[in-house]
Order: sequence, then structure tokens, then C-alpha cells
Amino acid sequence: MAVREKIAAFWKKETVLCVSLTAALLSFFVTPPGPGTVASIDPNVLMLLFSLMAVVAGLRASGLLARAAELLGRGGATSRSAAAALTGICFFAAMLLTNDVALIAFVPLALAALPGGREKAGTVILMTIAANLGSMVTPIGNPQNLFLSTHFGLGVGEFLGAVWPTAALSALLLAAALLAIPGTPLAGPSGARDSRPLDWTRLLLHGALLLVCLLAVLKALPVWTAFVVVAAACLAMDRAALRSVDWALLATFVCFFVLAGNLSGSAALRSFVENRMTGAGGLYLGAGVSQVISNVPAAVLLSAFAPAGQWRPLLLGVDIGGLGTPVASLASLISLRLYSRSQGAQPGRYLLRFLFWNCVFLIVLLAAARLQLAFF
Repeated sequence: MAVREKIAAFWKKETVLCVSLTAALLSFFVTPPGPGTVASIDPNVLMLLFSLMAVVAGLRASGLLARAAELLGRGGATSRSAAAALTGICFFAAMLLTNDVALIAFVPLALAALPGGREKAGTVILMTIAANLGSMVTPIGNPQNLFLSTHFGLGVGEFLGAVWPTAALSALLLAAALLAIPGTPLAGPSGARDSRPLDWTRLLLHGALLLVCLLAVLKALPVWTAFVVVAAACLAMDRAALRSVDWALLATFVCFFVLAGNLSGSAALRSFVENRMTGAGGLYLGAGVSQVISNVPAAVLLSAFAPAGQWRPLLLGVDIGGLGTPVASLASLISLRLYSRSQGAQPGRYLLRFLFWNCVFLIVLLAAARLQLAFF
């Protein structure tokens, strides 16, 4: 019974990994194991993702993110202005620190600083949307961007040219949505001040390592070099950062690499999906599949069927597809869990409002992306 309980607990904690592993094993009935199984795993994506997760963990441990959140919270005189500040910082922070890290850093501040009810829930929802949309602006903002830019060999100019119209429209939509937050005056920042000084050693170390990772993303440095530098530096000076790496996410990527490689080995399935991956088809498939298995696995899975010249619809589809259901982006589950544990939380009402706002953004941005693909 103890073993069953452990398995059930692990499945509950790492549902996406367990599902992806099961799917990968079942895909061997389509394509038996062979040399192609190993060849389907992209080591560059895994090394770069590992490096970035270690660096971001180190920056978080340095106290930089907590200090930035504290200073930001002191600037809001009303619920709406505080919500605007928090939403804006999530949008921009996610570009470099990833959407999940932005939410882990700043949602607790919103929960402590804002009154309960409409203000708190609405702000957390908009922060979640902002983090998911802001992260689409850079190749390192989220795992699916990192994977697709590496998989298709995209230059920074190509990448930015594809995503900036959607990102600009997202910022305008977020600004308009903030009007729904009441302008209730705030008595002042609540929550305890973090009196711990910045860990300058960690901050300087991981700031330098972040530059190394950015050079690898910009193709100015081989990915394996960045991986070795980050791993060696963390082993020597900050092993806690290595323990904070999301190894389950890396394993999930391996499983979906295998799944995508095995499924693409089926000529009939490849032909069926490839015919629907061009133009708007890739956009809608990327967004639709993301609603069920989340956008990171959707990007890995569908990339095996996307023609080389049709990366743009898939990129926009999985990035916009992070909106919608709570599982469409795993970062959304982070904010849901944090909100649900807060005092006076109403998870049921939160989910209804979450679905409403996410669906509004999803429909508008998909329509805009469809027009973008038609004219550019």
C-alpha cells in the first residue's frame, strides 16, 4: 500500500511527466526503438534549458527578485495602480526570467499587498496572462520559445519579427483590462519587509552566467560551451542552484522528443498532420493542442510535423495557446496554487474569471495572428 501511495503522490505531483512518459512508451508501438530514438532527442535544447533554470534559481536565491517586488509594491496608491505595476513587471520580467519565475516572484506580493475579493483575484489573473504573453517576446522567455528557436535555427531578428505584433497588441489589451480593477485606495504595503541583504556574490555570479546564456541564444557562443560554464560555475560556487533545476521538466522534454520522433515515423500520421500544419492550420493546431497538454509539450510534439518554412504559425499558436484553460500553460497552475492558499481565497470564482479573461484574450489574439499570417 505504501508503494501505491508513493506512486499516486508522484503522479499527482508530476502529472505532466507521467503522462508524457506513458505516451512515449506507447509510441513505440508506432515506431519500435532504434537509433532514431536517440537521434530524436535535441541535446542543445536540454543543455540551454538546464543552464537557464540554474541561473534563474541563483538570481532568485540572491534576493534580487524579492527586493524588486518589494520596491514595486510601495509604488501603488490604489488597487488599480498596484495591479498595473504588478502586471507590467510580470510582462517585462517574463521576457528574461521566464513566465513561471515571474509569477513565483511577484504573485505573493499581490496576495499580501492587495485587499481580498475582486482586486486580489483580478490582479493575479492579469499577472498570469501578462507573464504568459510577455514571455513570448524573447527566445528565452519560456521553454517552447527556446525549443522552437533552436529547433528551427531562428535568428533573433526572425523571431522578434514574428512575435512583436502580437506582443504589442497584448500590452494594449492588458492596459484595457486593468480598468476592470477597482481603484480602491491602499493603506500601504502589507506583508513583512524582507530585511535580508542582497547576496552580491550570487547576484554577480548568476548575472554573468545569464550573459553567457544570452550569448548562446544569440548564437555567439556554442550551446555546449554555455552549458559547461554554467554547470562548472554552479558546482564550484552555488550547488543549491543545481538542486533547484526542474529536472522533471527536462525529463518531460526527453519524453516528448521521443514521442514526436516515433509519431513522425508513421508515414500516414505524418501526412495527415503535415497537411494541416501550414498557414492558419498550424496556428489553430498549436493553440488547440496546448489547451489539453499545455503549450510546451504541444510545441515539441507538433514541431516534428511542421515544414521548415512554417515555423511562424506554430510559434504564434503555442505562445497564444498558453491562454485558455489552466493547463494550457503550466505557469498558470503556479498562480492558481498560490492564490488558492491565500487567506479568503475563492478558487471557484477565480477559475470562472480566469476562464473568461483568458478566453477573451485567446480569441482576440488568435484573430489578430490570423490576420498577421495573411498579410506578412
